[in-house]
Amino acid sequence: MFKATPNPPAPLHTLFANADQRIRLARNLLECLEGADACDKPHLTHAARLLLDDGCEVMAAMEKQVSDRADSVIT
Repeated sequence: MFKATPNPPAPLHTLFANADQRIRLARNLLECLEGADACDKPHLTHAARLLLDDGCEVMAAMEKQVSDRADSVIT
């Protein structure tokens, strides 16, 4: 399975936009669960989980950049 990996050297605003998009898409998918058929729910939750995983990975890349910048300012 292909999994998107964030580009840590990317600008923070680009990383933020990527994380934001994935998390919002996951939220929208989860909102669909209420009206979904039982056979569709596992597919929707799986897709939401993948989007959330990717969003969290991008946020981790953002955290690393911010931490690295803070460390370089302190030293």
